[in-house]
Amino acid sequence: MHIRPLGILSDHGEDVIWQCEAENVDLLLLETDFSPAAEDTKDVSARCDIAIEVRRRLPECKVYLACEDGCPEKLPALDKAVELALIDGYCVGSITPQQMRTWLNEAAEAMHRRESRRDWMCRQDVLSDE
Repeated sequence: MHIRPLGILSDHGEDVIWQCEAENVDLLLLETDFSPAAEDTKDVSARCDIAIEVRRRLPECKVYLACEDGCPEKLPALDKAVELALIDGYCVGSITPQQMRTWLNEAAEAMHRRESRRDWMCRQDVLSDE
């Protein structure tokens, strides 16, 4: 079992959601930009809207936000999004190799749980047919 990285170039929510579902992704990393020049589609709320829809369609998918450094006023919104389980986590500033390994491990654990449930359901189907 391995996690296949997928790059999604579009910032449009429906495109991201469609591609995640089409590729059955296990981990989605969304860039979040708080600069005044950024489009509205990259704020915390809009990114959480995408995360909610991706997780509705792919419940085991882990969703993280990568945020620019230097916007401490956004930390409460990011913390609240994690608390409400809208996203699985976030990173402010550069993503370290350790942070990426942690996120990949969390996605792998979710994949393993999904596969275990699928195997159990298949066994239940076989047993009920006998």
